[in-house]
Amino acid sequence: MKKHKNTGFSLIELLCAMSIGLLIIATLSTVFLFCKRIHEMTKMQVMVNDNLRYAGFYLKASISNAGFIGCHRLTTDFPVINNGVLKEDQLFFDHVLKVYAGDQNPWGLSTPYDVIEVHAMSSLTAHLLQHVEHTKQLTVSLDMSFNVGDDILIADCHHAESLQVQSIKIIPGVGQVLTLTQSLQSVFDENAVVGLLVTKIFFIRNTARKDITGAFIPALYEMGVTGEKTEIVAGIESWKITAYLKHFLIMPADQVEEVASMPILRIDLTEALHSEHFFNLPSIEKSLSIFITLGEGHVIS
Repeated sequence: MKKHKNTGFSLIELLCAMSIGLLIIATLSTVFLFCKRIHEMTKMQVMVNDNLRYAGFYLKASISNAGFIGCHRLTTDFPVINNGVLKEDQLFFDHVLKVYAGDQNPWGLSTPYDVIEVHAMSSLTAHLLQHVEHTKQLTVSLDMSFNVGDDILIADCHHAESLQVQSIKIIPGVGQVLTLTQSLQSVFDENAVVGLLVTKIFFIRNTARKDITGAFIPALYEMGVTGEKTEIVAGIESWKITAYLKHFLIMPADQVEEVASMPILRIDLTEALHSEHFFNLPSIEKSLSIFITLGEGHVIS
């Protein structure tokens, strides 16, 4: 009888093959996790940079326009009449920009950091379609829409007046008639600018969301006079606001009383971000300093 040679694998050979296979799998898993961590770190770095840049751009664009009313920025001697508008919504020179210490802000916002208040005219405006004087009705263009109760500002390069809208009548294809709560005290020529009074309040506080460590995520917020809060950028955990005064003086911005003495504002922003997927991955923290020359640019709403 012919004998057949055993061509099977021995137990040792099988164990060696399994060990090599497991080693390969472990190596590939380690490489995969390493690459995933690198990708996560890179993504976090990009997000931190983007968040800081956007926060800096948004703050600079808003704050640099404090006090602008179309073609002119308010000065101590620029005539403005506040007519039928609540005091907190009025626009006057010493009210266009104010920085409050966190625990001293007048809105009761719970934040340990400074709060910034900015007043200006909206960038989107309409214009008068006819000469007006001492009247409660304005006929304006359809370049922007208004609502009942809006605080508006009428301005040219010589004077301005703030009023409140009582009712609106649209004339299709022509314009809109705004009826005011008070009669106009000033005289304005055709094409004078009509826009909204804009109040922006910036502050930092925690959101209701938590990161992977269970800590609340901070954010930069904007609030209007109605109290409605809008999250601008998440992850902004702190800022330091410094005023550069005339004669090379530097001091905390919340201690400055007169806007005219504060030509440059410096804001040092700090952004911190935790991984969304890796608990043991270190957080990324980065800072950005922005310098704002007050009075540059045009108003943004």
